[in-house]
Amino acid sequence: MKNLLVIGGGRRGRGLLEILCNDRDINIIGIVDINENAPGIKFAKTINISTYREYVTLFDDKPIDIAIDVSGDPSVLLNVTRIKKEGTEVLGGLAARLISDILLERHDAHNLIAVQKKEIESILHGLGEGVLILDKNNNIYLINPVAQRFLGVKDEIKLSQKEHGAILEIIARTTELNVPVVEEIDYVKRKEGVETSKVFNVVATRIDDSEKNLFAIATILRDITAEKEIERLKNELIANVSHELRTPITSIVNSLYLMDTTFPSEKQVKFLDIIRKNTERLLRVINNLLDISRIEAGMLSLKMDIVNIPSLVDDVIFSVKGLAFSKKIKLDVDIKKGFPDIYGDKEGIAHVLINLLSNAVKFTPEEGNVVVSCREMDDDVHISVEDNGVGIPAEELDKIFNKFQRARTAANIEGTGLGLAIVKHFVNLHKGRIWVESEIGKGTKFTISLPKIDKYFHLSLDEEILHAKIEETYFSVIQLKLENYLKIKSEEEKQKILYNIEEKIKTEIHKTDRVIRYKDKGFFIILLKAGKKEAEKVTKRLEKFVDEDLFKDIPQKIYISYGIATFPEDGTDKETLLKKIETEFEDEENSSS
Repeated sequence: MKNLLVIGGGRRGRGLLEILCNDRDINIIGIVDINENAPGIKFAKTINISTYREYVTLFDDKPIDIAIDVSGDPSVLLNVTRIKKEGTEVLGGLAARLISDILLERHDAHNLIAVQKKEIESILHGLGEGVLILDKNNNIYLINPVAQRFLGVKDEIKLSQKEHGAILEIIARTTELNVPVVEEIDYVKRKEGVETSKVFNVVATRIDDSEKNLFAIATILRDITAEKEIERLKNELIANVSHELRTPITSIVNSLYLMDTTFPSEKQVKFLDIIRKNTERLLRVINNLLDISRIEAGMLSLKMDIVNIPSLVDDVIFSVKGLAFSKKIKLDVDIKKGFPDIYGDKEGIAHVLINLLSNAVKFTPEEGNVVVSCREMDDDVHISVEDNGVGIPAEELDKIFNKFQRARTAANIEGTGLGLAIVKHFVNLHKGRIWVESEIGKGTKFTISLPKIDKYFHLSLDEEILHAKIEETYFSVIQLKLENYLKIKSEEEKQKILYNIEEKIKTEIHKTDRVIRYKDKGFFIILLKAGKKEAEKVTKRLEKFVDEDLFKDIPQKIYISYGIATFPEDGTDKETLLKKIETEFEDEENSSS
């Protein structure tokens, strides 16, 4: 411990006492100033530090290691330097004043931060939402009582991976992606052997410093358990009622078609047509309710395949031609040759486009125009449906994708308010986005953005890497290539081969694993919680299937080659894992040549 003497009781002297009095490595033996009313002298008396009017005798009586002169008097510094004992360090003049000023500035800043933190804490304590702020090392920097109650923490400095893994995963995602992440999570709190289930809406936002480096992560938690329970009961009721209604209504529709064969009178035909149209409309409403119930319950599984967009657009246009013809609406398609295929659920994407096109025709006056345009945008494809119809009010654009939400301009047009909600769900399931631009009286343009095949795979791999890091688990990636596959002339035969291999892959993997088909590159398979040995077993079984079953009657020598990379054994980032797979293919080519 160093013995310190402060010379000068002005603002700087007082500041040094305030800063250094709690330092365990420094013993302040006193402060010197001839003026008993100097701020440093007054402050020293309040914290029981000795005060002196002169310093000469102190160097004889006290063991002084450091003397700091902040008096500003050059003669004092000269005198102190002359009379100091051997082993005493003297700091004075401009250097002492600069050091004291720096210390004071830092001390003032620290005090300001402390005051601001207190003010923030008092505000946060009054909020109904949970607020959690973690520093860049995931230590708890600030947490309000609501968040403590939600998460079951009190004096902890870190969140537990076991109990708070879902929240930490969201925080990791916003840190990595550098965008706010909003998600609903199911959270189970255990206390004294009792489990309590909650549903939280979590909003995590990254906070950067002035140099754009990560400083902290702010997270807001809102308890939506009661809301979700009400929504669950409502959806359950809708699903049950819909199921009960669909069977008799389907029977009515079928009976109406049968009645057409009995040669009814003209008047009867008119009434039958009215009944049919209304029962079919009711059946569409029921089917929409069932669709959205399945989607929200996570029960809708996509049938992923290579999708040719121009062909799909042609089919969709054909399905709405009758409606457009009845209103003398012109349907145009703007799509260039060689438009890239995507990986998706063909029926799901068709459902999205039919809904958007049907809406465009319905909300466009007679002799209007509807255009479907397709554009390549870097790693995505954009499909737009644009009309010159009634438009949507600007204040309603952000609500248009909500369930049972209809624009004010659609009040007199038939609809349920469910179509766009289903559309958005389908687009989200394809890792895509949808947005709308509109102007009253001029028309509306809906655009969906879907990832190209390569991006879809990379997004899937990014998701698994992030999940594996959070859960501290492992997985394997397999790339399968069909060698000599392009020698097969028949496109129909090629598609049949790909389909059979994909179906075989699905029998070899778990439901939670992923298989992604490339048009000419074969397949990527992501095996969760599978090491290299398990991945090799899967590939060996697939090799056997290809050699002994699939191609035994095909004259061309077609076989599969593969590369495997395992996380984290072969790498902990996407680039390293894909490089490992590429290296395996290169090694195989070199060994066979």
